[in-house]
Amino acid sequence: MRRDPRGGHRARPAPPRARRRTVPAVRDEEIPFTEERVEDPALAHGTVVVDRAGRLGLRRLTYAQRTVNGVRQRPRLLSTDVVREPVARRVRVGTRPVPMSVRGADALDWDALARCESGGRSGTTDPSGTYGGLYRFDARTWRDLGGAGRPQDAPPAEQTYRAKRLYVRSGAAAWPHCGARLRG
Repeated sequence: MRRDPRGGHRARPAPPRARRRTVPAVRDEEIPFTEERVEDPALAHGTVVVDRAGRLGLRRLTYAQRTVNGVRQRPRLLSTDVVREPVARRVRVGTRPVPMSVRGADALDWDALARCESGGRSGTTDPSGTYGGLYRFDARTWRDLGGAGRPQDAPPAEQTYRAKRLYVRSGAAAWPHCGARLRG
């Protein structure tokens, strides 16, 4: 301690007062949507068709953000408000068994055609997004053959069945580059 020139001890200065500040902080948080699955006997087994896309909900959280001497403290939740309710995604799931045989097309080499068209990958599409599945169906042909949804979303057995039906209707001309591989 220093001596006071007037002959006494100087008192210690009082510590500085803590600077406290509380401000509201708002944060938005997504609410996930659920999925409603409905079995549909009109669709082939394994086929999934989305009737209604799901939509995320939105929740707004309001916090009290407190700082003491410039140091943030843990925020305290003040309120939670649902701004937008989530909308459930509705899908139909096929339950009808897929026939495996199409007279006049069973003895052909369908694996060779699939390897040529799509590399044997059932879920692929071409770069333009127009043709999909093992046998590169377009959406209109797929629907004309009785398919539902997108061809690349259907199970491989159903894609092969629809390709056999297309072969009976149009022959190998439906696959101009790879159709010759059906004969082996």
